[in-house]
Amino acid sequence: MKKTEKPKYLIHQYLDDILWEVRYWWRNSIISNIKSFFVGIENLRKWRKIIWNDRWWDHAFMMEILEFKLKDMESNWGTNTHYVGDLDEKETLKKLLDDISWMNNPENELIDGYTEEYKKRSKRFFGRLERNHLKFWD
Repeated sequence: MKKTEKPKYLIHQYLDDILWEVRYWWRNSIISNIKSFFVGIENLRKWRKIIWNDRWWDHAFMMEILEFKLKDMESNWGTNTHYVGDLDEKETLKKLLDDISWMNNPENELIDGYTEEYKKRSKRFFGRLERNHLKFWD
């Protein structure tokens, strides 16, 4: 093999490496950012009513935001997640939703023993959320 042929191979290898880097960058940076932009637009559309009605002075608005977020997570969990144990987290989300939906339902205020039941569910909800919130990722 001549000395002049060796740099030719290195140049081809170098160009292949550069092309791979460019393809990787395009696929994982540009395309990802474009998809992320449209996900953000969809989130604005989805959250517009919740955010529009939000007020800082009442805990009920915070609870509505939590309930909306948990419903959104629960509806996508198991279909857009891909790891072992994701169905266990979906069950946890369902339990959280059950408690927060009950607490946010104004009709429950008419039930005898509402305050005690609210306190019980509130303690259970926030305890479960504290123990499990770091598991909700994907």
